[in-house]
Amino acid sequence: MDDGASPRAAGLSDRLRLALLDNPADGVYFVDRQRRITYWNAGAERLTGFSADEVVGRRCRDGILNHCDAAGTALCGAHCPLLGTMLDGKVREIRAFLHHKDGYRRPVCVRAAPLCDEDDHIIGAVEIFHDDGPLLAVHRRVAALERAVWTDALTGIGNRLFGEMVLAGWTCAELPIRSAVWTLGDRYRRFQIRQRHIWARTRR
Repeated sequence: MDDGASPRAAGLSDRLRLALLDNPADGVYFVDRQRRITYWNAGAERLTGFSADEVVGRRCRDGILNHCDAAGTALCGAHCPLLGTMLDGKVREIRAFLHHKDGYRRPVCVRAAPLCDEDDHIIGAVEIFHDDGPLLAVHRRVAALERAVWTDALTGIGNRLFGEMVLAGWTCAELPIRSAVWTLGDRYRRFQIRQRHIWARTRR
């Protein structure tokens, strides 16, 4: 790597480079104003499957990582966080999916920050990213537990606890409606109990 592409040329000390850039836990890479990759650390290699030799010198928008959001919107064009950061100098953090070399999508948390020269002119940007899979798995587990708490196992619709939560937010003006809903809820509860008994008998 030549001096123009080294971390030192980007204004980083050796101590910061060792503490941050060479840490394999997080992926780190630099781009210049043309979004050409000038540095790619060991963490980026591990998380993406691409070696530094495969990506340094190429532009990040050249179909390498193909970042997209949860809705599938491509982020390597006008929505690129590195591009936005170089335009306004603001730090950005997003959750996205990158395209691993082996062909699958990996969830990552991405943080983009500007790189400036000694005169505070933006000369590029740095992206730091880490695996977001464990956190995503927790969110999915929590959502599944919430569904189990708020829904009836037999019918799959909202249970009495869910109804109580909804009705708790109603105002006093809605009390007559609330009373009617409680009556319907009690009748529905009795219906559920009868259905469970019928279901249990058919299983014998």
